[in-house]
Amino acid sequence: MAADAGGTYDDTEGLINLPLTVREIQAAVFFKEIDKHEYRVSMRSKGDIDLCTVAKKFGGGGHKNASGCTVNGPYTEVRARVVREVTDAIEQGFQPEPEPSAAL
Repeated sequence: MAADAGGTYDDTEGLINLPLTVREIQAAVFFKEIDKHEYRVSMRSKGDIDLCTVAKKFGGGGHKNASGCTVNGPYTEVRARVVREVTDAIEQGFQPEPEPSAAL
């Protein structure tokens, strides 16, 4: 897919971190196809959202806020499985940030 767009997968490095610059976004997941029905999944989160436990469920690892794994299967199934686990991790670890106080 990257080649079809005139790029390489190396061009995707760093993309996973961009969504986390938005205050309301608590986690981001990036799926990279490395072979037919094989996907490299990169996950990033903020605060107490532990994505390492998610990665370990799929045979991967990493750190609480930066983890990854390789998952096999059709993309729609892989995506649904990973997103379900990440959603659960968000629900377990989400601590809303206090609203910034307005300057008087």
